[in-house]
Amino acid sequence: MTIDWDGLLLAPVHALLGEAVVWLPGDGRSVSMTGVFTEKYTVAHLQDEMQVAGSVPILNVRDSLFARLPTQGELFRVRGVLFQVIGTEPDGLGDVKIVLRAASDTEAAKGTRP
Repeated sequence: MTIDWDGLLLAPVHALLGEAVVWLPGDGRSVSMTGVFTEKYTVAHLQDEMQVAGSVPILNVRDSLFARLPTQGELFRVRGVLFQVIGTEPDGLGDVKIVLRAASDTEAAKGTRP
């Protein structure tokens, strides 16, 4: 038996908790979609044998909304703010965690073109 994670779980959760976001791929077009945004997602990693914790903004988007996954450096507009993609982490069940950072002025200028 195959479980339709996207249809049974992800679509309803994203419909309930998601918000409108815009993906600005490197080709100049824009793609509107729904995503679940977390402004301060806690991450931890080892650095010089010490655990370092911090927070980053992330956006969870259903994999089925993409023809291809966003790549590092592309932009998303969330709540009127431009963010740059620093990584993507598909979960294997149809959801993609997109790790973001605030876009620089130069990156933001790219994201404001029509």
